[in-house]
Amino acid sequence: LGFALTTGDLNNILDCLQILMDNVALELPLTSLMNKMNEIEASKCKKHAPTLNLSIVKCDNDEDDKSVLTIFTNDLHGSGVPFKSVKDKNVLNVIVKEEMEDRLITLVRFQMKVPAGDTGARAVLIFSLDNEISEIESKEFLEKFSKFDTWTNEEWESGKIKNDEEIVPLTYLEVDKDSKEADMNFTTHKPTKYLLFKFLGQDSSENISITCVKLRGYRMTPQLIEIRN
Repeated sequence: LGFALTTGDLNNILDCLQILMDNVALELPLTSLMNKMNEIEASKCKKHAPTLNLSIVKCDNDEDDKSVLTIFTNDLHGSGVPFKSVKDKNVLNVIVKEEMEDRLITLVRFQMKVPAGDTGARAVLIFSLDNEISEIESKEFLEKFSKFDTWTNEEWESGKIKNDEEIVPLTYLEVDKDSKEADMNFTTHKPTKYLLFKFLGQDSSENISITCVKLRGYRMTPQLIEIRN
């Protein structure tokens, strides 16, 4: 690395840094420094990630699909009027996408607020989708996720989903009973074009209500993803 820095050969410098990154067990002062720099970079990325404004691909509410877009906001106050599903709709599936054709997204933080009372969503499951749009838009697509409709924290913590190689949620997150909010930071996940949010209602309710959802993360080009990998 010292020779590469002396000669100013950028390719050699990057190659040396990559070797150090791939061999973190090496007892070199620079290795420890690079690990610290990575930790700082990850921390700053989480702290300063911008709000993601995504478009709706599908919503299985019986009303106008696009009306659910009002829950995705830049703050946790929402539009002032919570979104409410139609009667007898206790589980709400919403698929969103990144609109730019040459971009993928990665979530850094998910925040949600629900109204007080028995209609507020009790939990949410988040899935990263790598399916083709034709499959996502098919009527049968959401049926494969129906087994998660009755999930609780017990199923999530049991770890049994690890045996399912086809569908694995990024997370299961319950709403805090006092604050009526849910908040989670993501460490990392594979960049994706589509995300599925499965909102779960309370057993005693005939509807499901959501005040707002705030998504923070990054848009990436396939070229940048390839470099990072």
